[in-house]
Amino acid sequence: MPLFEPYRPGLDADERPPSLTGVVVRAATQADVPALAAIEAARESGDPAQHAAKLGKLIDAAAAGEALVLAAAHDDELLGVAKVARFTPAPGAPTNSASAGWYLLGVVVAEHCRRRGLGRRLTQARLNWIAERARAAFYFSNAGNRASIDLHRPFGFVEVTRDFTFPGASFEGATGILFRAALSPSFAGASGLD
Repeated sequence: MPLFEPYRPGLDADERPPSLTGVVVRAATQADVPALAAIEAARESGDPAQHAAKLGKLIDAAAAGEALVLAAAHDDELLGVAKVARFTPAPGAPTNSASAGWYLLGVVVAEHCRRRGLGRRLTQARLNWIAERARAAFYFSNAGNRASIDLHRPFGFVEVTRDFTFPGASFEGATGILFRAALSPSFAGASGLD
């Protein structure tokens, strides 16, 4: 499997799969973890149990107000997962440590639902949620991941730096880019969660 979703900008209308209707975006629960971990493992490889452990911890952090895990569902099927967490550099962190703040930490959509608007919807819901707590959001990407960069651009993300560190982040032999988006009060108050 390629590292990133195949990048196909500017698809003609007849090439684009139809948008999904009837999808609910909601806060994930511990009961969702096995299915969401399977979606992540199918896209990012690795042991589903390891993905499940990380998601479970993040959902616990969400209960404490330090994170958010969203699930996109249609009927009883989970179709995607998206994450947010607050980051604070540790004491003694390198001088090029990523900025403190709320970070989008990934969105993964089940393969049969990609390119149908779920990534955009999950990103909008996360930014609305962050806007209720802060005036900026951050995310980082591999410079080669054009699909991710283009997904986030319409939300106002601009490059901050390519010289940064973030605990646990690696960029598979490429450069990482740290992005920031200013969030106006108009984002807040409509999290988009069902």
